[in-house]
Amino acid sequence: MKIIGDSHLKGSASRTSHYLNTKFEVCSFIKPGACTNHIVHSQEMDFVSLGRKDAIVVNGGTNDIGNNRTNRNKTLLIMTQFMQKYNNTNIVIVNIPHRHDLTKESRTNIEIQAFNAKLSKTATPFSHVTSIETDFNRKFSLNMVCT
Repeated sequence: MKIIGDSHLKGSASRTSHYLNTKFEVCSFIKPGACTNHIVHSQEMDFVSLGRKDAIVVNGGTNDIGNNRTNRNKTLLIMTQFMQKYNNTNIVIVNIPHRHDLTKESRTNIEIQAFNAKLSKTATPFSHVTSIETDFNRKFSLNMVCT
C-alpha cells in the first residue's frame, strides 16, 4: 500500500500498518504544503509496478482549493487523470478535510464541500476507486477510518 498526500496524512502509514497483518507493506510519501499535481506525480516510478493486489491512498487538494473555481476544476481534472492512469491498481481517495480554523459556512469550506461532492461523483464510475468522506467533526479522523 502506498499512501501519498499532504500533511493531513502525516503518520498514517504507521497507523495503517498497525491494523494490517505483516503480509502488507505500507509506505508513504507525505509532502506538507504540496499541491495536488505534485502529490500525484511524485511517485510515478513506483506506481507503474503496482497491480490489482496493491492500493494507493491519495489525499490532495487542500492547498489548491480556495476562492478560485479554476483551481477546483484543475484539481478535479488532475485527480480524474490519476484514477484513469492507474486503473490496474486499487485507489482510495480521501476527500479534502474542512478547514477547522474557519466556520463551516465560510467560503473556503463551502468550496471544499463542492469539490468533495464532485470528486466523489467523479470516482463513482471507476470500479477500482473508493472514495472516503471525512466528517466536519474532528472526532472522525483518518485514524478512525483505518480501523
